[in-house]
Parts: sequence; C-alpha cells; structure tokens
Amino acid sequence: MRLTRGRHLNEREIRRAIADDAAFSSLRYYCKDASFASEKELRALWLPVLLKDAQGNMAAGNRKAYRQIHFRPEPGRLVPYTEMPFAKSSVREIVLGPKNEMKEQMDILKMFLAANGYDDRNIRLRISRSSYR
Repeated sequence: MRLTRGRHLNEREIRRAIADDAAFSSLRYYCKDASFASEKELRALWLPVLLKDAQGNMAAGNRKAYRQIHFRPEPGRLVPYTEMPFAKSSVREIVLGPKNEMKEQMDILKMFLAANGYDDRNIRLRISRSSYR
C-alpha cells in the first residue's frame, strides 16, 4: 500500500490502493524461474477481491465469490481454491516438480488420471530437470 504520511485516504484513493495492492500481489503468479521455462506452463488465475467491514469481518458483499471458493486441508492450514472446468483433451503433459513425491508413484498418478476420465496414453508424464534453489 502507498505511504499516506499520516493523512486519511478518500474513497477513490482507497479503491486505487486496493487495486494497486491486488495487482502487485498477483505478480507472484506470473513470475517463474528461468530454469522452468521449458515447461511452457499455462497458468489460469482467479483472484477475487474480498472485502472486509470496519471490524475486519468478511463483508456480506462477498457472497457470490464465496459460492465459488472451496477449501482443502493441508498439514497446518486450509488452502482455498476454485474449480475451473476444461476439456480433458487440453491436458497433454504433466511435469512433476523437483520435490513432488509422486515421482515414485507414477502408476498411482496414471490410475488417478484414468479414474477422472483422462486417457493416460495421451498424456506425457515426466519429471522436471530443474531444482529448487
């Protein structure tokens, strides 16, 4: 957020600051280490702006977004996500990252694909050559 030097922002400035913050925050989804360039990844983003009331509670005006947000548990946290349907034929390759534990369980990954309507014969599975630094 911009520094205000102790003055209060008017409504227009608040909206601009929120938009700037959202734009800056979303940059992390566009940045990728050059060593992963060969993956030619396509990222689909859905970044709803969720409002809070004066007490910091999630505002009622967010109800439409809430209907689209799901949560999955991970160790020590909840991860919000939304479902984005796409054609099964659009998945042509799956690249497993350097720390992905499925590398030792490729048969289970193929079973998962088949159980969810994908033809694993038409999807290339490979392990990334990049390493996290």
